Amino acid sequence: MTISDPELLWVSAVDHRGVLLVFLATFLVELAASVLRWRANRLTPREQELLAQHGDLVRQEKKLDACSNFVARSQVQRKAVKIEKEMDAIKAARAPAAGPGMLFTVLRPAATVACAWLWWGVPLVQFRPVRMWPISRMFALPNLPAGAVGVMAWSLTCRRVITSVPFFSGS
Repeated sequence: MTISDPELLWVSAVDHRGVLLVFLATFLVELAASVLRWRANRLTPREQELLAQHGDLVRQEKKLDACSNFVARSQVQRKAVKIEKEMDAIKAARAPAAGPGMLFTVLRPAATVACAWLWWGVPLVQFRPVRMWPISRMFALPNLPAGAVGVMAWSLTCRRVITSVPFFSGS
């Protein structure tokens, strides 16, 4: 028995170009989405300044005793709440830019449709049907033989794998 024995091989055919191009298209779209999300969620210099002031006020409040310095502590708390409200207002004004934009609503589906149009009905990877028995028909959805992996299954698999990386998941 050698490795070239057809019964031992898991994969019987691969469209390397298709597999790579679908992965790259998905990767580039998700990379662009992550960069835009990161840029939209960056703190402005004013927000950084307010955050530093808020941290100073919180440290100052912790140093003050609640009983003997009630008035001073109340003043510090009011200042901190005022800064929090200002930070919330700035964040609310920035929120529309951080939400789903043109990339999420147009480019992501367009890339998937373009890949599906180019490789519709073409098996990107052909496994032996016995090796993929419980899910062989699910991966071969666009009228492909059992054991084949079609473009839609491959595109969705790529997207799931890419977005499981913390940089791409938005966390």
